Parts: sequence; C-alpha cells; structure tokens
Amino acid sequence: MSAACRYSCADCRYRTPRLPRERGARQLADHYCEKHADALPAGRAELVPTDLQAIRGCLLAALALVLFLLLAASCVHHIQSSPRPGAHVQEESWKQPTNTAC
Repeated sequence: MSAACRYSCADCRYRTPRLPRERGARQLADHYCEKHADALPAGRAELVPTDLQAIRGCLLAALALVLFLLLAASCVHHIQSSPRPGAHVQEESWKQPTNTAC
C-alpha cells in the first residue's frame, strides 16, 4: 500500500503538502535549511493512506457476504414455508366428504 506523508516543522507552523515520503522529507529539510539554519531538522510526520484498491476490495467482499447471507436467508424461509412431500395427500383425503349410510 502506498502512502503519502505530511511533515510538520517542530520550530514553526510550517507543514508540507501530502507528498510521497521522500519528497516530503526533502521539502522539510529544505525548509530547515532556509528558515532554521542553526537548528537540526525535527518535527513530526503524518501518514495518510492513498491506496483505495485495498478499501475497494474490502467493500466488495463485504457486499458479496451480505448478498450471500440474504440469499441463504431467503432459501431457508422458502424451505420452511413450503409443504412437506406427501402432506398434501393427507390433507386432500381428509377434506373429502365421507358417505355414511344410515
């Protein structure tokens, strides 16, 4: 995963834009040479992920899982609501009128 960094100067409020690590570090070093020549370069680096492919892959996998679970739930509901084989035969024979002779 590629990342961009934003470097901040420890001696003032200067911050680099989000750049690849090498370019951002170089810009901060150049800033120290110009503005703080007598100080050692210091500050902090803020990492900002820029690779959206990994995020898209996770979202796609989550969507596929949700669709699979919905499909499985609808199949279970369909199986539970359908009559069992042979059940309709018993119901039909029960509903037929019986001839009773008096």
